[in-house]
Amino acid sequence: MSRYEAVIFDKDGTLFDFGATWGAWARRVLGDLAEHDTALAGRVASALGFDLATARYDPDSPAISGTIAQTAAIIAAVMERPRPEIEAFLTRRATDARAVPVAPLAPLLNALSARGLRLALATNDSLAPTLAQLRAAGIEWLLSQVRTAGPGVRPKPHPDMLLSIAAALKLAPARVLMVGDSRADIAAARAAGMDVVAVLSGPTEPVSLAGADAVIDHIGMLPSWLDAAGQCHP
Repeated sequence: MSRYEAVIFDKDGTLFDFGATWGAWARRVLGDLAEHDTALAGRVASALGFDLATARYDPDSPAISGTIAQTAAIIAAVMERPRPEIEAFLTRRATDARAVPVAPLAPLLNALSARGLRLALATNDSLAPTLAQLRAAGIEWLLSQVRTAGPGVRPKPHPDMLLSIAAALKLAPARVLMVGDSRADIAAARAAGMDVVAVLSGPTEPVSLAGADAVIDHIGMLPSWLDAAGQCHP
């Protein structure tokens, strides 16, 4: 019998390259928000743990695992502007962002599906950007459940999204594997009673992923890990 019946993926840093997707994007967005006031853009970037010169995030940046609402609150406090206005702006711009896949996603997800695994997504991003990126990558239809941050939804590291997916699939949490790139993913999986595989394709330092059951370079290595872990083919 297969060890797992479903896999829940994180999005940014797991399915999509975090730096390639959000690095240059953030530099442009912060410049536009600050109306090209470089000093103001620098203060906002510092609060977000983002280096404008290199377009890289600090591993402890609150923007890595935070929701758009949480990121907007940080920016609004620095800029002294209304949070809803900033959140709406970020959501619009994020929906237009070009997500860069870590690996060829459609073949990988099709191969996992062929093993009898049901596939899902749990991300702290908002719904509109998430759906736009999944459609652009041609994988939306391969995910039977998608959970995103929003009103009344506690984001990871809370386990709510993961437990909601397990319940919708009518599976015990122990039969579901979480795959993510951050401490929030690991904490959410542990709280939900799920095994978790961490990937090194995100901005989190490897030492911070030590709580996972396994650490692999990227999701393209997941089939091999499942074979080694005892995931049988149907």
